[in-house]
Amino acid sequence: MRLFSIFSLVCTTVLIVCTAVFSSSAIIIPTPVNIPQHWLNNNILRTIDLTSPIVRETTVIIAQNVHNDLVGEYHFPVKEKLDKNLAWIEAKERKTDIVFDVEKVEFDSINHIQYYKITFDRRVEPQEKITLIIKTVFTHILTPVPYEIPQTGRQYLVYEGSQYANSAYLSEKQKTNIKLAFSTLMSYTQRENKVNRNEKLITYGFYNNIAPDAYDELKVHYGFQRPIFTVKRFRRDLEVSHWGGNLAIEEHIDLKHDGAKLKGQFSRLEYQQTSLYGHQDSTAARDLQLLLPPRASDVYYRDEVGNVSTSTFRNERDRSVLDFKPRYPLFGGWNYTWNHGYNVPLSDFVRYHPKSDRYILNVPFLRAFTQTMYDKVQVRVMLPEGAKNVKVDIPFSLDKLTHGVFKTNLDTTGRYLVVLEKTNVVDEHFENFQISYTYDNLELLRKPFVVSGFFFAGAPWDIVTLAFWMRYPNPFASHVLSVDVIDRHVDPTSGMLRTTRLILKKGKVPSWGIGLIRTPEAYILEESIVDPHTKTMITRTKNITHVRKMQVEEWQTFRVDSQNNECTKVKIEAKIISKFGWSPLSERIEGFGLKKFADNTATSRMGMSHVLEMIRENQRLRSRRGFMSA
Repeated sequence: MRLFSIFSLVCTTVLIVCTAVFSSSAIIIPTPVNIPQHWLNNNILRTIDLTSPIVRETTVIIAQNVHNDLVGEYHFPVKEKLDKNLAWIEAKERKTDIVFDVEKVEFDSINHIQYYKITFDRRVEPQEKITLIIKTVFTHILTPVPYEIPQTGRQYLVYEGSQYANSAYLSEKQKTNIKLAFSTLMSYTQRENKVNRNEKLITYGFYNNIAPDAYDELKVHYGFQRPIFTVKRFRRDLEVSHWGGNLAIEEHIDLKHDGAKLKGQFSRLEYQQTSLYGHQDSTAARDLQLLLPPRASDVYYRDEVGNVSTSTFRNERDRSVLDFKPRYPLFGGWNYTWNHGYNVPLSDFVRYHPKSDRYILNVPFLRAFTQTMYDKVQVRVMLPEGAKNVKVDIPFSLDKLTHGVFKTNLDTTGRYLVVLEKTNVVDEHFENFQISYTYDNLELLRKPFVVSGFFFAGAPWDIVTLAFWMRYPNPFASHVLSVDVIDRHVDPTSGMLRTTRLILKKGKVPSWGIGLIRTPEAYILEESIVDPHTKTMITRTKNITHVRKMQVEEWQTFRVDSQNNECTKVKIEAKIISKFGWSPLSERIEGFGLKKFADNTATSRMGMSHVLEMIRENQRLRSRRGFMSA
């Protein structure tokens, strides 16, 4: 009897443990996805474009509705291993060119297939045919083989896929074309009486009566003697200024050559020989080119070391071009990081819609290198202070969209900030997006009070005052033509440094003022006093030409911040007066001067920040040299 009780206790315990285990973890049973066979593919023509590092597939399908009812959707399969690298998918009707909605839906865990549902703009009649064009774009699916090559070696890539087009339905007839950039071909999948090669084109098919989701291995090993670029991180900052009618753009790029890695050590001699004799046997990138808006100005380009002088810039009719050379050639596996920026007229990208009383910013999501893979992109848009009711309209999905506030030195409440983030970006994302907002012009009156107040420079007083003397030239001061010191002396009694400088600047005369101002150039008199004992610098500038039309006087006071000795407190005051002509004209001139002053103040702040950064870099380099010598 006791033995039976012990046996019962053990069995009960085992039962409880087993029950606990099975109840705490759900058993997931893989199940196939059954796609309704409402369609019959009469013919499929698939083209795989391997002419760039980004693989693009275009599939033209003549599909017939074989269901006994109206059908308004079509399913398109993508293999799981390719879906992870799918950057773009688009479907449209060939006849009308109407783009259809594409939605990611069921996943077949048994066959490892991700399905996408294409929804038509109408329902197709039974037995009716429709011709679809489906475009898919994939990144990072090409493999360099061999993985490493010599400095002047040949680069070969391997593409792996299926001889059959992606289809969830029975296909009566289909063919696959593969386009290459070069005729060099190491190997490709053979199939008797089904493969044809003609220089840079390989054709598979026709194949008849191919079952849904059929797969037959395809492998192409081909030559590709070009750099393979991947931008690991890309940040684009756009700052909208209604004051000066300006859009300031700055872009930060972390570029990597993702091709076959350099085998062995880099030889400068070998590189110079290939460059001298014009041999292009290397996949290294020697030169880079950026296409900018046609009216881009004040262009600058710098990397982690500092300014880069090996660059040329030119304005063309429908674009601007920045050509530059990195500090070193980019071989496979090598990286290069830099940033560049420029200004463009705000009117080129912002318009006012009177019916809705809204401003609309219309800019490209990306404007950089084509045929390049972008792993992570962040676009930050800083709207003017006072912008409200902000709406964002973008033609493709984002990974993240956030709204916030961005404060600069001369802001009170801060600027409205919109941040757009997306991964796996390609040329197809180079589309314009729109940000609309309301903006009361009375907000422009906020700035005179701000520039009459204080702001803080995040650097010690001696560094800020040094930057003041060194601020010309800088990339943000292209309007400054010359700076001459007229007088400089130290007061023997007070020990103060007194300086007088004459500055020649060139501005843009508004269309309504062309008859009033004959020349856009103006001389500015700058007087300054530096007290090294109290660590105070006071400057006063005023124009000495065009005085009758408009007189602009500005005072700046630089002092050590009482709360933080590592910061400098700057006070700016300005007075703008016009005594020219009748009241409406003088008020218009004063309004123009006020806007230009605010714009120049913002530009001057960026110029000072640029010079401060150069001084910091110089100090860091000196510290490194001191450490090395020690």
